[in-house]
Amino acid sequence: MKTDIKFKRYINNDPFQRKEIRFYSIGSKQWWLNGKLHREDGPAIEYSNGAKSWYLNGNLHREDGPAIEWNDGSKRWYLNNKRFSEKEYLKAVKKIIHLQ
Repeated sequence: MKTDIKFKRYINNDPFQRKEIRFYSIGSKQWWLNGKLHREDGPAIEYSNGAKSWYLNGNLHREDGPAIEWNDGSKRWYLNNKRFSEKEYLKAVKKIIHLQ
C-alpha cells in the first residue's frame, strides 16, 4: 500500500536547517530536519494507530524512555540506532548521565 503525503509544513526558512512536518493521508505525522527523521521534543513519528517512534538525526534514539512505543503497549529501547533490552538501556543511560 502506498502512503501519500497529504501536505508538508515547513517550520522555518533557514536554508541550513530545513525543518518540516509531513502529514500523511493515513493520519500519520513525521518530523524531519535536513532530510532525516529528527525531533527533540517528542516522537519524530506519530502513527495513526497511536504508535510512536523517537529519532535524532535519522537514528532511533531516546534517553528518557523507549524509542518505540507500539499501540499494543510493547516497547523497544534504542540509543543511536542500537537496540537494548530495558535493563541494558537503563545501565547505558546511567553512564551517559555520569559523563555529562
